[in-house]
Amino acid sequence: MRKGSFKKIIVLLVVAATAVVMLLTCPAKEAHCDAVDQELSDIVMEGFYSNPGMESFAPLAGLFMPSVVSSLVKTQLNVSNFFLVSAGYVNYNGKRNYVSLGVFGHVFVFGHDKIKESIMGIEDSFFDVKGRYDKLDIPRNGVE
Repeated sequence: MRKGSFKKIIVLLVVAATAVVMLLTCPAKEAHCDAVDQELSDIVMEGFYSNPGMESFAPLAGLFMPSVVSSLVKTQLNVSNFFLVSAGYVNYNGKRNYVSLGVFGHVFVFGHDKIKESIMGIEDSFFDVKGRYDKLDIPRNGVE
């Protein structure tokens, strides 16, 4: 066996092993929901604390807001599984807006600004006077 062939076999084995690990550790929808839920809860609470007059409601919001946020995330977040990686997205205003990427058993959320824009349609703050929740594309009868 030539030296070059041995290196190619080693590289092929490493790539195959990496692909198997990625396949076995690809995060499911629950992992995406948990990660996005935590990020969205942080955004909501940040909104309460950063708006004058609303910070007094923050402790009360901290009691009931996690269940509201969790319900919103579970119903609105969709996950595409690409076998080696998975991607979480929300249908908003007729488009898929990706908010998370799962790889090697971990879900990476794209950040506060991307979450605000994708899930809530808000660019600047959580409390949008235009009420943009009505543009969410809610699946009818379980069909997108």
